[in-house]
Amino acid sequence: MRKIISVVQKTNVLVTQQISIKDILEQKDAQSKYDAIFKLIITESRDEPFLLIIDDFQNADSGTIGLITYLSQKVAYCKMLIILAIRTPAPDEVNALLARIAKEKGVLIIELKRFTINEVKDWLDLNYPNTFPNEFAHELFSESDGNPYIMREIMKSLSVSKKIVKKGPKWTLASEFRLSENLPKIVKDLLESKLKGLTEHEEKVLFYASVIASEPAHTFDFAVLTATLNIDEYKLLDIVDGLASKRLISEIGEGIYKFESEAIRSLLYNRATESKRKSMHREIAEAIEKTFAEKAEFRLAFHYSEGEVPMKALSFNMLAGKYALEKFDYLSALICYERAYKFISNLDESQKGARVQIYSRLGEIYAALGYYDNSIEYLNKALGMSWENADEKEMGRIYWSLAEGLRERGEYENAIENYERSCKIANKFSDIRNLARGYLGLANSHVALGNYREASEYVIKSINEARKISDSETIGKADICLGIMYFMSGDKDKGGYHFDKGIGMLEQVGDQFEVARANYELGLAYKAINDYVTSRNLLMKSAEDFERLRLNHRAEIARNAIE
Repeated sequence: MRKIISVVQKTNVLVTQQISIKDILEQKDAQSKYDAIFKLIITESRDEPFLLIIDDFQNADSGTIGLITYLSQKVAYCKMLIILAIRTPAPDEVNALLARIAKEKGVLIIELKRFTINEVKDWLDLNYPNTFPNEFAHELFSESDGNPYIMREIMKSLSVSKKIVKKGPKWTLASEFRLSENLPKIVKDLLESKLKGLTEHEEKVLFYASVIASEPAHTFDFAVLTATLNIDEYKLLDIVDGLASKRLISEIGEGIYKFESEAIRSLLYNRATESKRKSMHREIAEAIEKTFAEKAEFRLAFHYSEGEVPMKALSFNMLAGKYALEKFDYLSALICYERAYKFISNLDESQKGARVQIYSRLGEIYAALGYYDNSIEYLNKALGMSWENADEKEMGRIYWSLAEGLRERGEYENAIENYERSCKIANKFSDIRNLARGYLGLANSHVALGNYREASEYVIKSINEARKISDSETIGKADICLGIMYFMSGDKDKGGYHFDKGIGMLEQVGDQFEVARANYELGLAYKAINDYVTSRNLLMKSAEDFERLRLNHRAEIARNAIE
């Protein structure tokens, strides 16, 4: 209530003929104060309208809520405009007020939603036509919480500081930088204001939570927070509940929390020095290991990497990367193996096999993502080290991966040579899975060259080997190869049958990447027989599927193939 009176005082209306500020303050009960304030507003709005703006109304006390409830019933009877700015989520008392006054004459509630990530991209394209990397829009969305005012201030600051520059009609990044470390003072001050009034214990809990929630999921769990802080569980629960009541965090599942504002989480995280953050990441990783016996590989890989614990980071990143590949999640696998690569120099001579595996997997992943030059570079490194280690079986896998990249790049003769080497080694070690994959690669290469007889022989060999181990993924891909071969030779009925059968098997095993790639290859097949409408539809579907998998480079390749 005193805040409202203070606002009225700042209008320089100290005394009127009917009532003074002193009269308002002398009223003993709330209703009398409300009546006195309304009389003052009536007097001051005789000559010109009276405007009352209250920002951050979600933090209003009971007296202020009572006054607005009272004035909402009077607003239609005088020249008065009241504007309340409310940030959601708001307390129950404020929500109840909104529900009540919404029915009053002259009351209008306008909900201004924050921008979504796609709206942030549209805003950037409209105001800053650009060549920014795709990650920039995501960072801007994260650091601004989709708030247009904060977005504008961030972009203005980046322009003034020459972090972004205009070259011709397009804006571009002058150099690589982390947006969270380049927020303008006005934005930092705005975010800091949300943290005023916190106790020392609340600040500490929020700080540790911000480090845990720096994980890709951007959440933190009560169990790990308890283990890391090493304080009484009930005391911590009281603090967490208090932070939730202040709308700084919210519970999204049993014992799982998120920050209401990712920008505030980022601000808290970046308050600490780099050495302090590394130390906390190590503490958190150790707490996670103690708290979760299993299924925490991705989290441990992240925190041990950020904490720079080399051997633990290597071990957990390789394990998490392996699991990601098994789920066909190539982007997560890439992140894990790239983190492992960062610590590769910590492996000694007796651990060459691990080095080969990191190079080899990076090569496989880059090939899947469509970065064939990167793929071949890593695979050649892996091949060289495999020769040194005399690890012939691993060499067979590397030859296959090399062949895949070469085939995707259109170098079919070179691809065939490497597939043949892979098959020879797989046959020697009775490695049925790689033998089936090698035969299939040979079939696809011969289809591309128009050698349908050779392709038929190899695809049948591939299916026969894959059936021995019930390898549904390879069988499905073999059916797609047959489908494309029939399409190219003019038999659309057989082509459609095998293609649909192959897609069904890939969907059954959950390999959405290969489904998207199959639609891409079929789109190219239709393009080759001049059916441009069907080709365009398939290539667009492939691009959309790749985007859903966050494989933007693959999506771009598919779109570029459309005429």
